[in-house]
Amino acid sequence: MKIQVIIKVPDCDIDDGNLYDENFVAYQKEKGGKIVFRPYNNVEEYRFSTNIPVQLEAFQEGELLIVDEDGREVSGKRRKANQWFVEYKEFDIKDLDKAIKLAIKLEEEKK
Repeated sequence: MKIQVIIKVPDCDIDDGNLYDENFVAYQKEKGGKIVFRPYNNVEEYRFSTNIPVQLEAFQEGELLIVDEDGREVSGKRRKANQWFVEYKEFDIKDLDKAIKLAIKLEEEKK
């Protein structure tokens, strides 16, 4: 296993290289009349609810990924950074502290 730190993502206003399509449905909560949005889970929800197509960022600058030997995230959505227009730096698992320091540095630079 290796660790990847996302060091650069495309500007979403210009380039779609870090965006993926998602569909959300709106649910009316009974208490307080609030509306909650969440990804739809089945076709019936999709057909009988308010469908909201959106584009979301696949990666964030400073994000840490633990990846397998093929470069695919071992948990979560099983993303693969080299299939997107993002830049990343890869570390051996023994260099976890270096990867964390880089991720923290990138997060601080965003502020």
